[in-house]
Amino acid sequence: MLENNKYSHHMIREIEESPSVIRHIVEKYTKKYKFKFNKKLINALNDAENVYILGCGTSYHSALAGKRFFYNLRAHYKVRVASEWALNPYAHSGKTVYIMISQSGETADLIRCLDNIKPKSPLIVITNSPNSTLAKRAHYVLDLCAGEEKAIASTKVYFAQVTVLALLAASLKNDVSTIDELLEIADKQEEIIRQKDQYRELAKYFSKVTDTYILGRGVDYPIALEASLKLKETSYIHSEAFYGGEFKHGPISLIVKNVPTILFLSEKISEESVRRNQEEIKELGGHAFVLTSKNLEKEDDDLVVPECREDLSLLLKVMVVQYLAYYLALEKGLNPDEPRNLSKAVTI
Repeated sequence: MLENNKYSHHMIREIEESPSVIRHIVEKYTKKYKFKFNKKLINALNDAENVYILGCGTSYHSALAGKRFFYNLRAHYKVRVASEWALNPYAHSGKTVYIMISQSGETADLIRCLDNIKPKSPLIVITNSPNSTLAKRAHYVLDLCAGEEKAIASTKVYFAQVTVLALLAASLKNDVSTIDELLEIADKQEEIIRQKDQYRELAKYFSKVTDTYILGRGVDYPIALEASLKLKETSYIHSEAFYGGEFKHGPISLIVKNVPTILFLSEKISEESVRRNQEEIKELGGHAFVLTSKNLEKEDDDLVVPECREDLSLLLKVMVVQYLAYYLALEKGLNPDEPRNLSKAVTI
């Protein structure tokens, strides 16, 4: 047991540290509704024509989610998988800024990317390890301030990465409303923590299956990717994430009786298509679990989180899947802190 018998594993402790991590990051990077980012960093992003955001695994998923925050800015923001960009470093001409996201700051694929960055191009590193190799090579370092994360499957650091990206984009837009919205998210995460027993019940169902599929559209597709990764990491269940709109272009053939599909629903614009997917799955005998926000809830929805800004809803919905992944590992007699074949930092 950990922490005076309160927690059985690091993973659940770190999930439940997430609200305090979000509050701490808001406190670090804002003061009295003003942003405290380095002015030269902000000027570099304001002057950029292109911004490349590079990451691996969960950090890549946080980058995909965070890209939405930077819409309607001058620069073109592009997210790339670091391992691929290291081999094929295509970049547009013009002023380019690079953002690398790495929990450890020692990710080998990101370090390989350093050779492809133009010497005069600003490099921003977002990391939980400000004394790491990547941080030492950066022009600017944004510390995640999440504290040590011991479980291999990242939880609180994912939320830290998304929170920093949200605040950075808000600073560029001078959008102080994001500050309160993030603090409200932290409060709503506390609500999810109080409801965690229902996710343990759901894990009992998932422990009996070998395959699961996850659908998301718009802001929900990056969530679907991260959810799929968490289920794979902790429970070794075969899990795949798809764009909801691509479901009938092939993946629907995988649905057979009792196969579960998780459908994320965060945006009103996606509601009709998500509900259509839900009905199609039911007609084929599959089990459709809708994970939605309170304002989009229907009577038979399985999982509902508090209403919030659509592009921040991942900070609630991913927490639900983290709990599911944790309890699923327990149901299967696995150690959620140390999944097989994985290490905390991929360094080779």
